[in-house]
Formats: sequence, C-alpha cells, structure tokens
Amino acid sequence: MLKAWGLPRSTFHERRRRPLCPRPPARRGPKTRYSDEDLLAEIQRSIQESPFHGEGHRKVWARLRVREVRTSMRRVLRLMRENDLLASGAQLAQVQQLLGHSQVGLTANLYGHVVPGASDAIVQELADALDPSQRGLLIN
Repeated sequence: MLKAWGLPRSTFHERRRRPLCPRPPARRGPKTRYSDEDLLAEIQRSIQESPFHGEGHRKVWARLRVREVRTSMRRVLRLMRENDLLASGAQLAQVQQLLGHSQVGLTANLYGHVVPGASDAIVQELADALDPSQRGLLIN
C-alpha cells in the first residue's frame, strides 16, 4: 500500500503518530523575561544613574548586561529611538564651540536633525532676543 502512495514506512508511521490539529508554531529565538515596558524602565533607570549626560545605546546595553538584564542591542536601540532617549540634549551653542564653527546657524544646519525639537527652541530663543516689533517676522 505504501509503495502505491509513494511514501516511506517511517513517514507513514510518523504522520500517524502526530495529532490531527498541529499546534501553532512558537516564536523562534530566545524567550525574553522583560516586556518592552519593563525594559524601557530599566533603560531609563540606567540613564538616570549614569554620571554622564547623554548615553548611546551601546553603553546602556552594556550596563544592562552588567545588571543581568539580557536583551539584544537592537532591541535597546529600538526602544531608545522610539522614546527619544538617544538625544543628548546638548545646546547647539555648546556644540558650536566644541566643533569650532563660526556661526550657530552652521551647526544647526549640520546637526539640527539629530536633536528633535531643537529648531523650535532656536527659533523661540531668537524671537525672545529680538525686540517685540520684529518678532512677527520669525514666528507665524
């Protein structure tokens, strides 16, 4: 009979042994103990405990591993990006001085995209610096 079907005996008996309704496949890879919310709380705690201002995802990931929080570096990067934790919060004037740029506008053009909301803050600072008669030119 199996020859007519073209099945080896081992395949026939294996299929007979299996249940009729196969269970859905489980998620591949290691199972994590931390949900995204728990891991985000650990990341924020790591950033707050750090003596440095503005941490990259690699340092945060390394600190998490020291504290026995096992996760992938890509997941730490994703969570930090989603929650705007990668921005260092440095003022553009400070960055200008460090890089030796002659004007803040040059620094803002080159690095303004890195810090979310930085351009809004710069426009507001310029508006505050101008006298009230010229404020309407910047803020509409």
